Amino acid sequence: INNNFNHLIFAAKDYAEFFFTHATSNKSYSIIPHGIKKKVNLNKINYENKINFIFTGGNAFNKGWHIVEESFEYLLKKYPNTIKLRVYGDKKKTLKSKINIFKNVEFFENFDHNDLNKILKWADVGLVPSYFDTYNLILREFINNQVIPITSNFFSVSDIITNNQNGIILKE
Repeated sequence: INNNFNHLIFAAKDYAEFFFTHATSNKSYSIIPHGIKKKVNLNKINYENKINFIFTGGNAFNKGWHIVEESFEYLLKKYPNTIKLRVYGDKKKTLKSKINIFKNVEFFENFDHNDLNKILKWADVGLVPSYFDTYNLILREFINNQVIPITSNFFSVSDIITNNQNGIILKE
């Protein structure tokens, strides 16, 4: 590493640990998170009403689309009048999904980031079953908009979510 610097800054602890597995430096470093430190009320859902889920990863494999698809095929059959799902991104591809047969699933193209807060007002729960993501902005947006995130335990999630406090981290 070029040592023409005084201090390293990382956005997450996982980034620092990853960096130091590939490089060495005797310089000091800090973790300065870009995340939002708001709490999310995990008890906000009124189970007498429909629960509104949102997924914003389109049909991308690394974003966990097939996990959403398989899970909601089961959930929508078991709880047809209890849950709704909105899927954003790659509408032409996601419309070919086996969950397209359910009336309480809606498919949308990618959204304009300026509309994000308005879009997230509808949602109770945000789905982030990613396999890998270097900086998951939507997870932070969910927290900022009081949408309960349910996420897989991918790289740096533990720097954003404290399980059962400001979101839910799935083990598998």
